[in-house]
Amino acid sequence: MLLVNTDGAQMSHSLPDIDPLDQPVWGAEAIAKVLNRPVKQVRYGLERGRFDADKLGKSWVSTPRRLLRQFAGRKVGAPDDRRLLHP
Repeated sequence: MLLVNTDGAQMSHSLPDIDPLDQPVWGAEAIAKVLNRPVKQVRYGLERGRFDADKLGKSWVSTPRRLLRQFAGRKVGAPDDRRLLHP
């Protein structure tokens, strides 16, 4: 990955690779794609806390791992994940 600092100079630092399941998914539309559900249904569920996502300002954010874990069980999530205990 190529980074550019505030002076416009290129930096050669590399960031660690992030698992695609841990990449942030921003917005109800993107979350709906991950869940393969209609956007309207996902917005309704997000507002009622039915999906594992956080609201930052007016935007929803989560990761595919967090979203899919409730449907797939512990195989997708980390074995010591405390969110599995959240009602």
